[in-house]
Amino acid sequence: MRWIPLSLMLACSGGKDTTDETTPTGSTGDTGTTGTDGVLAIENANNFTYLGSWSLDSQVIGEELPVTVNWNDLSQDAWGAARAPSSYDRVLLLKIDNPATSVETRLETLDLHGTPPGILGRWEIEGNNLFQVSLTTLLDGTKTPFDPKFELLESTTETWLFALADETDGRLEIRAAVILEPTFKETNAQVAMRVGDSEASFEAVFNGDPVSIMGSQSDYSADWSMLTATAQGVSFDPDAGQELFIGHWAAGEPITQLENLVHVLGNTTQRFWIQDVAGRTTASLDVSADRNGQPFPGFTAGGTWMVGVRCPDCFSPAPLWAVEIDVQ
Repeated sequence: MRWIPLSLMLACSGGKDTTDETTPTGSTGDTGTTGTDGVLAIENANNFTYLGSWSLDSQVIGEELPVTVNWNDLSQDAWGAARAPSSYDRVLLLKIDNPATSVETRLETLDLHGTPPGILGRWEIEGNNLFQVSLTTLLDGTKTPFDPKFELLESTTETWLFALADETDGRLEIRAAVILEPTFKETNAQVAMRVGDSEASFEAVFNGDPVSIMGSQSDYSADWSMLTATAQGVSFDPDAGQELFIGHWAAGEPITQLENLVHVLGNTTQRFWIQDVAGRTTASLDVSADRNGQPFPGFTAGGTWMVGVRCPDCFSPAPLWAVEIDVQ
């Protein structure tokens, strides 16, 4: 797909989210939104901006055939990182309720989740040092093997995506992929994945208004019920935003230094707390816990603070929304 630099997009838009040009209640413009009584009120103007890019090649295969996919020559993933072919955690086959031309966009906007429009079927297997699989060895959620006779049919409205993924804390991130095109009377049953079959990149900018809050209060909560759009520019679905996180970088790294790290925020600080918020748009932050099960102790002055929500089922670790917290 054609890559449009985010800096150009921001220059054209003035660098801020202009979805709602009116000043929302509680907002103080460029100085940020001030939370009262320990409540963080999150709105579109507070969110960061994320622009992803995916390019996927396709390979024609025969209908109903027990196709074998080999990636022994895949020496790097879509993000350009050097990889051993057998180093991926999970092998996936996704049946997507979109034509192939839309799948790249769904990946770019973290909008590839749930049921129609979305994932119609999902089969997978642990990587276990694999570099080749027959699709018939992949299992669905009921442990039923993939049946190409029943499933692998030519279609102009559905797409088959074969993907290699990494797993972190139960979240899967697609690191390499190829589109499979079942075709009537085609006899090919062999697919070889190679470098360049899939290419991905992203650019993130924390250009939203920070949210101010008083430190050392007894209780903190977040309310993002007024948020209508994700950082990726699509409608926010509360059911997709399943995990809330709080991060603190005690050294006070500028928020701009975290822009290139939005995929790995939890690996860049020991002070990182999460909680399950599936389907909700409010949460008490006090029940968030770190890797050792210790509860969130509250905001304190100093360092850099961030709160956001991620989607474990969107095949990307990027947040759907994330805001800088200015602790007073």
